[in-house]
Amino acid sequence: MTYSQRLSGGASLSDILHLELQIDQVKEERCAAIEELKRYEHERILFESDLQEEEAIVGTNEARALQKRLVDVQTHVDSLTTRLEELETALDELLD
Repeated sequence: MTYSQRLSGGASLSDILHLELQIDQVKEERCAAIEELKRYEHERILFESDLQEEEAIVGTNEARALQKRLVDVQTHVDSLTTRLEELETALDELLD
């Protein structure tokens, strides 16, 4: 059951529908970011397993760039998770 179907009368339907739309959008964006994070983690594992000792110096720059991408995407996932929690809390407050 969606939040709008639980509407008891305290909040406007448009406010609730707007929050539901935002929640759905953040959920979709978060799923895409998690998939991107998984790809980078897989790429890092492959990179580390293929790295030869003589390539260590050249590979260091690539490893740093990959690690930075991993950190950036993880930060994005964390911010989306926080935003999702905030939206769901706001929606719950509207329904109370």
